[in-house]
Amino acid sequence: GIYDPNVPMDPSLAGVLTQKAIESQLGSWTSLLISMIIFVLAFTSIIAAYTYSEINMFFITSSKYASYAIRVLSVISTVMGAVVSLQFIWNTVDIFMAVITILNILAVLALSKQGLGILKDYEEQKKLGIEKPRFIGVGNKHLPADLPTDIWVD
Repeated sequence: GIYDPNVPMDPSLAGVLTQKAIESQLGSWTSLLISMIIFVLAFTSIIAAYTYSEINMFFITSSKYASYAIRVLSVISTVMGAVVSLQFIWNTVDIFMAVITILNILAVLALSKQGLGILKDYEEQKKLGIEKPRFIGVGNKHLPADLPTDIWVD
């Protein structure tokens, strides 16, 4: 057999185990197919992560240096992902996920007054029988302040 649950296995070999299991059931031609699929998924994930980072950085600042820093960090991350141990990658990802989670919790807390105000506005409009409630971000009595936008105006 390919897998024996009584034999300890190195977690970094899980991909090989999956590939061998599929190969044993569908034939050796699947080995190349799985390798190609993994490559495409990895490549598109790298491009997507870079794009998200670039867009988010542009939202914070339009500095060309910030954009350059994102590019450098993306290349460094990609190279590190290819050469360092899987355990190191998972530990690093765990740390960054914890930091991102804390930042998201702080953002949710900071925006909670606006979010609750928007919910109160929606519920009030539904109580008044308005079939399609319309959000107005300027002069809304439920919001702590006007939203800095020209989109949700009367």
